[in-house]
Amino acid sequence: SPLEGSAFWARLHADLELARMDITPGRFLLEGALMTALMAVAVLAVVGSAVLAVLALLAGPLVVWTRLRRTVAKQRRQFAEQLADSIQVVASAMRTGNSFAGAIAQLVENAPEPTASEFRRVIADERLGVPIEQALGTIVERMQNRDLQQVTLVSVIQRETGGNGAEALDRVVGNIRAKDDIRRLVRVLTSQGRLAQAVLTALPVLTLIVLRVIGGSTMDPLFDTGIGRALLGVALLLVICGGLWIGRIVKVRV
Repeated sequence: SPLEGSAFWARLHADLELARMDITPGRFLLEGALMTALMAVAVLAVVGSAVLAVLALLAGPLVVWTRLRRTVAKQRRQFAEQLADSIQVVASAMRTGNSFAGAIAQLVENAPEPTASEFRRVIADERLGVPIEQALGTIVERMQNRDLQQVTLVSVIQRETGGNGAEALDRVVGNIRAKDDIRRLVRVLTSQGRLAQAVLTALPVLTLIVLRVIGGSTMDPLFDTGIGRALLGVALLLVICGGLWIGRIVKVRV
């Protein structure tokens, strides 16, 4: 594929791996294209409108990409929710005399996914000679988790000064749990906004399809004339902009 070796291809491969989807980037793109084509054919067969079929062709890649991004976000959210308990396990293991790397190795044995897979990478890199803070930094970037940066700092302090890493990790766990409480509160407070985003984005599209099915020839000017198609394009653009704008409003990073 001409895309192989490009930044887009590398990012897609990383996202598929992070989403735990056992599929190559090429196959993912092929299946997405087939799904888009089937969606357009179904719209054309049911509604009988070439304009809506073209809109389905444009919306198909967006649907596929959104699904992938949501799966990746879910994995990162699960990792963040498991992080406090995971670091608590590491601190407990260090109290029994294990090194920081040894404590992480013990964590990997019983940790749930995706924590186990991500910290297994840390252990593998550390055994290959990569500094453990650098290996943890890679996980910070993959999972986009700023709380894990505190753990990285603790590993550096323990290596350079020999301080009590377990006590430092206990303080990190306390900070993470406090931020988790705030995240859950924010998620509850913004749930109505996320619901409004979904409803207000889907409602115009569903209304258009229903009106086309039950309206008969009454709706023909909207689809068969230049002005009608222009209005459809403007409406689609406004729906997309509105959905993205609401998403920006309700997305609060803690």
